[in-house]
Amino acid sequence: MTNIIILNEDNLTTSHPVFKVAGKDALIIFIWCDEYLKTMNYNFRRLFFIFESLTNLPLTIYKGEYSKIIHNLNNKSKINEIFNPETTN
Repeated sequence: MTNIIILNEDNLTTSHPVFKVAGKDALIIFIWCDEYLKTMNYNFRRLFFIFESLTNLPLTIYKGEYSKIIHNLNNKSKINEIFNPETTN
C-alpha cells in the first residue's frame, strides 16, 4: 500500500510538514486539471510559473480529472492514505 502526496499550485515545495507525516516512500504527484485551472482564472505567466516549478520537484505530473487519476493510481498502487497540503484556495 502506498501513501500519496498530491501537491497543489500553492504548495510547490518539498519542505511542507505533510512530507514527514506521509513518509519518505510516499508517491508525490501533481494533477494538472485544465478545468480546475481555468476556474482559477490563472493567466499564462502564472501557469508557466506553476509548470516550471513542478519540473524542479521530485514528482510525477498527471494530466486529467482528479477522480479518474486517483482511481487509476489506486488500481495500480493500492493507496493507503492521500495527503494534500492545505491551501487558501
